[in-house]
Order: sequence, then C-alpha cells, then structure tokens
Amino acid sequence: MKKCSILIALLFLLSFINATVSIDFPIGIAGFITVNEEPIEDNITVTITNLNTSESTTAKTENGYYANAISASGGDVIKVEFDYKGTHYENFTTVNESVLTHWVNFSITIEITPSPPCIVIPDTFYGTVGEAVIFDASDCYDLDGEIVKYEWVIYDYPPISLTGKVVNYTWDEPCSLVGLLRVTDDSGKSNTSMFNVVINEAPTPPPSPQNDTNETNENNTNITEIPPVANFTVEGNLTVGEKVFFNSTSYDEDGEIVFWKWKIGNKTYYGERTIVIFDEAGNVTVNLTVKDDSGLNASIEKTIFIKEQPEKLYTLIITANKEVNVKIRAETIVYQGNGTYFVVKLPEKLYVIEYTDGKKYGSDTIYLNRDMEYTITIEESGGGGGKLIPFANAIDVVLSLLIVFPIWGIRKKINL
Repeated sequence: MKKCSILIALLFLLSFINATVSIDFPIGIAGFITVNEEPIEDNITVTITNLNTSESTTAKTENGYYANAISASGGDVIKVEFDYKGTHYENFTTVNESVLTHWVNFSITIEITPSPPCIVIPDTFYGTVGEAVIFDASDCYDLDGEIVKYEWVIYDYPPISLTGKVVNYTWDEPCSLVGLLRVTDDSGKSNTSMFNVVINEAPTPPPSPQNDTNETNENNTNITEIPPVANFTVEGNLTVGEKVFFNSTSYDEDGEIVFWKWKIGNKTYYGERTIVIFDEAGNVTVNLTVKDDSGLNASIEKTIFIKEQPEKLYTLIITANKEVNVKIRAETIVYQGNGTYFVVKLPEKLYVIEYTDGKKYGSDTIYLNRDMEYTITIEESGGGGGKLIPFANAIDVVLSLLIVFPIWGIRKKINL
C-alpha cells in the first residue's frame, strides 16, 4: 500500500513537471527568397534568432533557399533577417511543437532604374572629298537591354541627319565639322557623344610616267631644255582643325608644268593646289615636286608650323562709381589695376574679384564662361550701421565674401 502511494505521488509529480516546464528541442527554419520574382543571389547571409533565448545562428542562400536548425520550444518567437543592397529585411514566426520545419519566405520587389546605353566611337572620323565616310557605332552597348535607335547629326550647312548603327556620307569639298551621336535603348534611356569630322581634299591621280631626269630632248640634241622652277605659297589659318591652302607658283620658261606632287607630312597629294586640315600641332615638312612638258622636274621643300587651337578668351568689364584698386585672382593674381573702368580678357575659369577704395573692402567669386560686365557701386548709407544692397541678376555667380564697414554699404551687380 505504501509503495502504491509513492508511485502515484511520482506520477503526479511527473505530470506537473511536464505541464509546467517546456523543454527546448531543435526545429528547422527554412525559406525561399525572391527578388523581382527571381531567386536571390547565392551566399547572402541570413541570421536566425530565438528572441526568447537570444540564441542565434546563420545560414547562406543557395538557389534562393536558406535553411538551418535552432533550439526552441513551443511558443518561442523566431526572427529571420538579412541585408540586401543597402536595405534590411526581417520576418517572424512562432514555434509550433507539432511542426518540425518552419518556413519563413521573403518576396522582395526592387524598382530597377534602367541605365543609359554606352557610346563607343572614335573622337574623329577622317575622310577624303568624293569618298564615303563610314560612321560606325557597332561598339556601342547597353548593360541592361539593347540599343534600338542611332541618330547622327553632323553640323554642316545645313545640318546632316543620318539614322542607323552604321551610316555613311560623302562630301564634295574639304571641311572640318563637329557632330553628335544619340543612342536610345529599349527602355527609352538615351545617351549622346560629340565627335569631329575632318575631310581632306582628294589626291589627284598622278599622270602617266614621264622622264624623271633632266635630260635634253633626244630628237633635238642641239636644243637645251630649261628645267622648271618649283615654288609654292601657304595661306589660311595654320591652326589645328582649320583649312590650310597650298598653291603652286612654279613656272617653266620654255614650256608648261604638267605634274605637281605634294608630300605634306606623311601624306601625298597631287594637283596644282591642295587643301589640308591638320589634326596635330607642330612642325610639318612640305615638299613639292613639279614636272614640265619636256619631262624635266624640280623640287622645293619648306617647313611650316601648325599651332594649337588658341584658348578662348572672354571679356570682363568692371566699372566702379569711384576710384578703386581691383585685383583678380585665380591660383595667383592675374590682373591688378586702379581706376573706375577696367577691361580684361581671361580664359574660362573661376576667379575672385577683390576691390578696395582704401577704406572699404569687398570680394566676389565669379565663374567666367562668357563675356560679362561687373559693376561695383559704393554708397554712403548714413546712420551708424552698414547696409548691403541685394545682389541682382547674378547668374552663375556665387558670393563668397563680403566685408562692409559700419557706415558704408556696398552694392554689387553683374549685368549679363
């Protein structure tokens, strides 16, 4: 009887423990993650945390899936989280002891902004008068789609418009032009790129070979032929990208010249005159060989210098209502003067204009990218306080520093 009572007491105790104490056991946490309806990349770290026990573990994605086990008991809250492209994602599930694997899925939608297409073309297309120049955009590409439209504009007179990946055009005279290519992809995004076009004069085919030496006429041995005299002039703007005109002034005293051969730099041209557009600065050797109707020839060689395109200068006009000392600074002082009217020519750059009448001082920063007029007006405002009259019509100009003294105001304005 006593043993039976002890057994019953033990059964009641076990029942109480089973009812009041929850025992942890491993459960599976798994899920499938999609980004824009596609499986997420591999090796994304997913953190799984039991918020009741603070136990934590991790899993890596593979083909969009992740999975791992964690200790938990019924009712525990499990947090699943990860970071993707700068955004934090998390979700929760509550442990059900009757379920061995708890699925926590994620479906992510990211708005993708299409990138514009990339343009790959030469900086300059070269050609010859009378021959088709090929404009090829086959190397252009689009990272997230395909290019569906190619639009070429060449700024001739009038402008030339062409459409297509590979197009061509033929010029009938030498020229130096600029053009623009616009490409558009299947998402509507577009990109543009500028390019140059240089068309040189076509070489005249050389005449049939004649006697290359200054020999006398074989049929008239008593007649001495006089060889020609070679010479030429160079006209035009001897600058990169500009037309340079080469004109033969050669002559023959006892006949006429029938053949002209030019060697200009590393290119050969034929004809009494030719036009060349140079794409590089520096010394260029020009050789002209002429031949007369008797087969006698002569040559002359000169060296010309082709200049770089000059830096464009803009006019800055500064006026003041009283005599001031003005300094204009870039990295160093580029101009300094006294007076009420100043005219300065400067290249495109950011400048600081400083001025003083000996008592007051002012300073402005301007970006000079066109002809500008800058006016300084110093007024006595009266009273004991300084007065700043607003800066008006200051397009592309930023005030960087203004110092005024107590009883004077300084007004500054740029009129464009």
